[in-house]
Amino acid sequence: VPGGNWAAALYSYRSPNISDDTLLGTWSRPSEITIEELSKIPAGCARGSALSEMWATVFEAFVHGKNMGVAWIDLIWQNYLKPYGISGNASFAYPNITDKYGYEYASYNTSRPYPILSITTLGPDSLAPFPDPRLAYTSLEATPLYVGEAVTQNVTFYHERILRKDDTEVVTIGGFIEPFAFGGDVQPGYDPYAQPPLAMRMRLEHAFTLKDAVGLSSMEPAGFVSTHTPFSDAWLPRYTYVSPGDSSVRSQRFLFGDGGSVENVRLTGLIQRKVASIVLFFNFQTPLKPSSSFDPSTSYESDDLDEQLGYFFGVKPKDRKNVEHRLRDQVFPQSAFAPTVKALQQAQATGRGAVTTTPLETVENTWLGIEAGFRCNVTWVYLTRASQWEAELSEEMRDLVVPKDNPDDPSSLRANGPFKRFPNFNTYETLVQTAEQANLLSDLSAWVIHANKDLFVKALS
Repeated sequence: VPGGNWAAALYSYRSPNISDDTLLGTWSRPSEITIEELSKIPAGCARGSALSEMWATVFEAFVHGKNMGVAWIDLIWQNYLKPYGISGNASFAYPNITDKYGYEYASYNTSRPYPILSITTLGPDSLAPFPDPRLAYTSLEATPLYVGEAVTQNVTFYHERILRKDDTEVVTIGGFIEPFAFGGDVQPGYDPYAQPPLAMRMRLEHAFTLKDAVGLSSMEPAGFVSTHTPFSDAWLPRYTYVSPGDSSVRSQRFLFGDGGSVENVRLTGLIQRKVASIVLFFNFQTPLKPSSSFDPSTSYESDDLDEQLGYFFGVKPKDRKNVEHRLRDQVFPQSAFAPTVKALQQAQATGRGAVTTTPLETVENTWLGIEAGFRCNVTWVYLTRASQWEAELSEEMRDLVVPKDNPDDPSSLRANGPFKRFPNFNTYETLVQTAEQANLLSDLSAWVIHANKDLFVKALS
């Protein structure tokens, strides 16, 4: 989330005329990597999408009077979906659902993993901007079977007033609706107990599409705009929200945004489904500090490791404020945090990447409807330098990739050059990757998976 949503949608719905070999491309072993080969991305390979000048295009559209959120959704489609044969007008529901109602649908490959696109429900647009300390974000899931949330509950949303009592509104959130019908308005007089299914009684300007879902799920600016500026109308798209779990079945305009505003790796949705073996990829810009400079059994700061990992254990960085809403991601006991991080540090020290599997048991989370006592194995894959991989590079490539300062510290990164901060690129600074960066990151990631083959085979068997 959000890049994972782009990849999941592209992989699951790409045109059947594009083979896996073409879409995913090949990878090279470290001794075979050269700058010349890194500069090549074949037509049809998904890595080519990383080269787009995205932000410049969005701001240009905004300057010309287009809602920035609408421009974002269109750009993501143009860049990540359209080149691979995915229509901008297609629903992403299973064909047996869309056939029933007569909507165009994207060609979903049922041999692919079931895609779960995570979107954040920010709140009613009438209350924006929302106060940071009392955010009431929830996670909406968009899948081929439904769009919605597993837990139906009454959520209190706040709007901060200066010199006045804050506005509040209690809204019923939760329940599922057919994917194409999300965003529609309920027809007047609808009785959910006496009439046909809700989706058949919706007034739709257009079907909710894969383009909408992928764009919304990655709209990173939405969280900042909806909490810090009064410009939501100009910046963000809004959709009508109807909770099937609301006895009054009322329609209301809501703001939605990047799924990462709640959870950057969608672990909790898998726990809700009681998936017993889970593989999580932490491909973030914060490198994992080794045990020589970071002891997770004491406390941690946001530059020691990515804070999302800590939130799953109910542990926040000591230098972060106003993140109480992120602690709602807790599904494992705090006591398991340090052993999990130490296991990642031990794996990192082998030079084959930070990959480890830990057995864990859930704690109760009423916000997410998760019961205590569910046992699962989580295989954590934390993006990091790998000294064994670096040792096999040619001298030319090592000079470009390995940092000059503290090269033996896996959290030390290149300070400059064409591979600055490799592999933990700062995507705020590096808004557009070069072909060389995209290919080298792919080569490292593929090598790490092969180097830890036994763990992946066990996790997926």
